[in-house]
Amino acid sequence: MSKLIYLTGGAACGKSTYALDLAKASGEEVTFIATATYSDKEMYEKIAAHKRERPKSWELIEVGEGSLLEAVRKVNTAVAIIDCITMFTSTQVVLLEQTRETIIKLILEALKAMQEHQTCNQFIIVSNEVGWGLIPEHVLGRAYRETLGAVNKKVMASSDEAILFISGFPLRLK
Repeated sequence: MSKLIYLTGGAACGKSTYALDLAKASGEEVTFIATATYSDKEMYEKIAAHKRERPKSWELIEVGEGSLLEAVRKVNTAVAIIDCITMFTSTQVVLLEQTRETIIKLILEALKAMQEHQTCNQFIIVSNEVGWGLIPEHVLGRAYRETLGAVNKKVMASSDEAILFISGFPLRLK
């Protein structure tokens, strides 16, 4: 059984850096599951910057528009980071036009595979909290916020540990 550690909070509040530090501190081999897509110049630059922050020795699995479940199944290290559920959900909602129910099903399948993983001792899961902001003006924005909120609830319920980041400060939830 793998331990699931859930890191959540607002954008740019230190979740990803904390995940990297946690994985490095383990002293184990690490797989990094990246979920962002190369959608525009800004995202390309952001992805490149994130790659520079990670040790080159870490295995990289890029999900993009692919399957999170298949990425989890490919992990062959003691520690894995999924960064982030936010981008995975965004891709599913915006690019692939998946329904909320379908996305939740995909997340639940991936969470089950993480919990039952035979090789990986620890999955570190990063996701943004989007429920504290304004109600989005557009239908797609509201659908995304509601879907990610539902997904985050499932990830939180499945996690062994959960940490909320506020202005870079980690608060242990469980």
